[in-house]
Amino acid sequence: MRSQRLARSALNSLVCQHNYSWSLNIFQNFGLLRSKEAKGTTGAVIWKVSHKMLQWLFTDFEAVQGPVKYQLAYNYKLALFAPNNSIVELGCGISGIFTSTVGSKVSTYIATDQSHIIKHSSRNILANVNKSQVYSTTIDELSDTSNASCRGKSKIEIVEYDWEQANQQIDRLKNYLPETSTTVAGRFPDWILASDTIYNSFLIPWFVDALKLVCGPHTQILIAQQLRSEEIFGEFLEALLSKGFEVWAIGMADDTVHDCSRGKDYIPSGFTDTELLENGLLGKGYSLHYLRLSQKVD
Repeated sequence: MRSQRLARSALNSLVCQHNYSWSLNIFQNFGLLRSKEAKGTTGAVIWKVSHKMLQWLFTDFEAVQGPVKYQLAYNYKLALFAPNNSIVELGCGISGIFTSTVGSKVSTYIATDQSHIIKHSSRNILANVNKSQVYSTTIDELSDTSNASCRGKSKIEIVEYDWEQANQQIDRLKNYLPETSTTVAGRFPDWILASDTIYNSFLIPWFVDALKLVCGPHTQILIAQQLRSEEIFGEFLEALLSKGFEVWAIGMADDTVHDCSRGKDYIPSGFTDTELLENGLLGKGYSLHYLRLSQKVD
């Protein structure tokens, strides 16, 4: 097993009114990546878009100007870091970088992935999280859950959520969310994060269905992607729209939020040379999208 050290950088966050800097030690399992594990191994290493998204989340920002109807999208960072928020991450991978950083800034952070991935995630989380700020019921080393010990701390959890088994696993996942409803089924996170989760067509329907099961009427979603294929990107967008999601691309060339309701027709021809790739918020070749379930009544 190899380790990769992410360089220390001063990440000045207006959202939390503090300067943050981390030196993250990320242990990656290249043996698992090269293995023939049937359920997938891409989560065994950290991919570049996750590092970019982390830097962006904790970097100064200014709310872009535009129509009032996009106000939620303009204030996405401010809303994400509300201290009482609950966040679910889909496809957290072995790195746990968002759990270790974002997790201590909100009330509840639930990292999810397949079982053979999450069993390695706790190592990275324990190596990087500030243990005085968090507690957990799924990570033994952070499991002091007495009332006095947990007071003022963030709850972070690692939970299996295999998109192909989502219907069987969704209730267990929701059990870790705050008790905002009298039923487990009625619990929903404030936010969902996902980073580089779609890289082939096979995953698209499974991911979108799993996403919708977690998502409630007021849940907001940020998805960061490396843009590898026009065809796959278009399929993903169409699948999200067909399941009732509203989708906006954030940080395009004119520094506004672009409505993606036209589906794949929103993607200009000559995909590799478009403004989407050249001027994406996370840099060339990467995209960030904001989603929520449609509030339209048929």
